[in-house]
Amino acid sequence: MGRTLAVACALLVGFPTAAAAKPVKSAPSCKVADVTANGQAALECAVHAGNDRLGARPEEYTVNELGLFGRTDWQFLGKVEGGASGAEGLAVTGVGGASGEWRVGEELSKDFEAFAVVLKAGDAFAAYLFSSLVADGGAWSRFGRADLSHLTVYARGRIVFEDETDSGGGHTDGGGGVPVPVPEPEPAALLGLGALAAALARRQRKAA
Repeated sequence: MGRTLAVACALLVGFPTAAAAKPVKSAPSCKVADVTANGQAALECAVHAGNDRLGARPEEYTVNELGLFGRTDWQFLGKVEGGASGAEGLAVTGVGGASGEWRVGEELSKDFEAFAVVLKAGDAFAAYLFSSLVADGGAWSRFGRADLSHLTVYARGRIVFEDETDSGGGHTDGGGGVPVPVPEPEPAALLGLGALAAALARRQRKAA
């Protein structure tokens, strides 16, 4: 009996025990308050793996391939990375750190109805959605443990003003929709122009 127990113990000692499972690294999450504009938190936020890659054409941008916030018509406005403080009308502080500020110049922000501020850190990026009413600048803080690699701003839904017309003589809505037609002249105005033309013709005949 004693010998049997000794053999059993030797066999157990001879086999290595299973190593403790390593904890799975959870993906970072975002909060709408990570990025603010004029003191207001973002409307929505979303985290995606990888990089918010740009391309030769807007449809090649990662944000459009993903359909960021349900849209595929995002336009690139500006990007700051590598410790730079400003580029293409976009100013960012704190790149390479955990928090800072961002600001888009008026020349970039006034003509769009929605903005996406993207923070790239580690192996993921987080996007934050804003409306045109508040998206001219604010503060940012990292969404995970990695420091900021770059900050990019995208916009969509260009607002077209009354003096901007398309090649067909109508106003465009800026979102790729049907042009808004320019109102036709009033009938009374047309009659007045006709009467004026007739009077000028009579005056020319009398002078002759």
